[in-house]
Amino acid sequence: MDGVVVLETQYSKSFMLHIMKSIDYPALCHTTKELNHPEVPILPEQIPADLSEQDELLKLIHRVIFDTNIVEGELICNNCGRSYPVTNAVPNMLLEEDEL
Repeated sequence: MDGVVVLETQYSKSFMLHIMKSIDYPALCHTTKELNHPEVPILPEQIPADLSEQDELLKLIHRVIFDTNIVEGELICNNCGRSYPVTNAVPNMLLEEDEL
């Protein structure tokens, strides 16, 4: 993946605990492996059910979700295999006319 930029943002444990309920964690783990970027941590495959005492793990997940920015490259759909280009940190997810 080209163009990965990591910019530190403010960490909030309470916010992370709140959003973890809606995160597809296996997909997030897969993404960190696919990025294969030295500044993006590889997340553990399994996480505890109770994350309230897992501050370091929550900080790692925060780094992946909020601090990692794809500036140039592509996103590939795992379901259909379609490639979506990312230019200037904006993914182009519009379908071509023949794909409608």
